[in-house]
Amino acid sequence: MNKKEEILENAKKLFSEKGYNFPVSVLAEKVSLKKQSLYSHFKNKDEIVYTIVEKEVLHFFESAESNLKENFRESFNIFLKNFFYFTIKYFENDETYLFWKWAFLIDNPELKNKCFELIKKNYNDFFKLFEPFFSEHYRNTETDYQKIINLFFVSVLGTLETKFLNSTIKIMEVQPQNIWNQIEKIL
Repeated sequence: MNKKEEILENAKKLFSEKGYNFPVSVLAEKVSLKKQSLYSHFKNKDEIVYTIVEKEVLHFFESAESNLKENFRESFNIFLKNFFYFTIKYFENDETYLFWKWAFLIDNPELKNKCFELIKKNYNDFFKLFEPFFSEHYRNTETDYQKIINLFFVSVLGTLETKFLNSTIKIMEVQPQNIWNQIEKIL
């Protein structure tokens, strides 16, 4: 692992623990550099934070897209159920869910907006992957499948929000099958 990757790996851990306000001096210490030496690898702290957010966002959406493609031939409900469980499992890791929590709470407004735009763009691109599947499933109905997609995502996000609000909850222990059963009723 090169020094830049080591900086990013440690920055991600610190960001997951403390959010945007992690001390750069602690990061420098963790990677055995002087604080000023960090800036030979990155322009400033904002560049470090944006880089780790970008890497995590791309990793999540690439993993999610891969999950969709693996399950695309399944029945509609199995397809969605697999995605639901993929998402719950992805965020079960404490460092991961805390990272995403902090990504939406960045103190620097310019950086926060830049990160939010990155997440929004990837989400919108990802959302489009669902449209053909939903439109096919609801083809012979008057159902507004866009609203169903939104309801599905809101249900998944609501489940994750439980974890964000109470970090002691292990999502996989609160009977995701019961949660899935409720989601399935709206489909």
